[in-house]
Amino acid sequence: MVVEPASARRFWIGVAVAAALAALAALLLPLVGSAHIDYSRALAGLSPDAEILFYARLPRVLLALLAGGALAVTGTLFQALLRDALAQPYTLGVSSGAALGAVIAISAGWRQIAGVPALWISSLVGAAVVLALVLAIASEGRRMSSFTLLLAGVTINSICLASILFLQYFADFGQSFAIVRWLLGGIDAVSYAALAWLAAAVLPYVGYLTWKARDWNLLSVGEEWAASRGVSTQRLMLVGYLAGSLIAGTVTSLTGPI
Repeated sequence: MVVEPASARRFWIGVAVAAALAALAALLLPLVGSAHIDYSRALAGLSPDAEILFYARLPRVLLALLAGGALAVTGTLFQALLRDALAQPYTLGVSSGAALGAVIAISAGWRQIAGVPALWISSLVGAAVVLALVLAIASEGRRMSSFTLLLAGVTINSICLASILFLQYFADFGQSFAIVRWLLGGIDAVSYAALAWLAAAVLPYVGYLTWKARDWNLLSVGEEWAASRGVSTQRLMLVGYLAGSLIAGTVTSLTGPI
């Protein structure tokens, strides 16, 4: 990414400030809750402070930081990709696909698949299916544009939402409650292995998208403008949609459509 010295300085100052705020949040937010905890007791392994900090609060704070940051990057990416300031990570339907996959798992009564929670696997599969469908529709005619991406995403999104309502109609009381609870989203405590998996799946894409920030800025002005500056717009749009969708689908599989 080529930037002027002044712009580079402002960029790194912004990154440093954001990192400091994130570290401060990770340090202070675990102290917020109905039960008071003491860091010294928790670090010494004394109960119940250690259990509350390391197994209830800290995983939720880290998940919130990872998910929030990843969705913020995806939202900015889709705004540049679609040239629409109202675009969000859920605009192109991938999160609805993940939600449909989770609802199918709940309705079928699946608990685990190969030792992994079935909700995670099903939501990832649903996101992948929608990703493939949107790409197939938007690439019809061998030319992808922000307009065809948007139309395909909104269409598939509506189909997924209708399918969710259809499945919920035939679900029993317990399943219906679980479906509504999952669709509301949430930051629940997860294992540190799940957090590591999420970070490994999301952070490389976030780094790549940040590195290509100049190209996204050019694309946000217009495809012709970006192409005249040497940007391969078709490839950039494909990579951007894939990266943003993978990030949104991965986050949704753990948190629901927050």
